[in-house]
Amino acid sequence: MESIADAHPTPDRTALQRDFINKLLTRIPEEDRWLLISKEVEGFSIAELSEMTGLNENTIKVRLFRVRQNLFAAAARLRSRLH
Repeated sequence: MESIADAHPTPDRTALQRDFINKLLTRIPEEDRWLLISKEVEGFSIAELSEMTGLNENTIKVRLFRVRQNLFAAAARLRSRLH
């Protein structure tokens, strides 16, 4: 799969990318998925996430780092199976 940030993706390519991302997101625990989406999609700050979850800010940062690392690894495994 080429760059996810293509300048002019086709509708088919957009659908494939969305499907790929959804498959990746199903591979992480629901709580981690919620945390990642809240930060990256909904734009909540680390401080806001800390307040909402009751977790310490450093804990949030570490969890987000680990979730991203797990997603990168899952993406590599999924890509290798698709090619």
